[in-house]
Amino acid sequence: MTCEAKRKAARLRKQKSRAKRQQFDMKVVEVSLSGAQRATLDASCATRGGVDGPYSYTEYIAALIEADAKRLADEVAQLAPCTFCNAPLPGGCNGMFKGQVECFHHSRARELMV
Repeated sequence: MTCEAKRKAARLRKQKSRAKRQQFDMKVVEVSLSGAQRATLDASCATRGGVDGPYSYTEYIAALIEADAKRLADEVAQLAPCTFCNAPLPGGCNGMFKGQVECFHHSRARELMV
């Protein structure tokens, strides 16, 4: 295969890759991790992948996002309206009464943080 043919093949692969990402509304997200975080991620991918082999970073992070979205939806569903402004949570008064002890945003909003 000539050099020009290799370039053409690479160009076609990249075009197909871009078209697939666009078709499925995919976006590449870059994350900076320390050495310790990468080691933890590698170990987690290997352990969670089980006998089928380690998950790829993309598979593992996508699974974490889906699991956290479910957990967050469950937590939000259990929230009663704010006892101070009586607005539905987690929005409530949007922090307008944050200094008031009875306001959700003052006393309990951190419960939803990761």
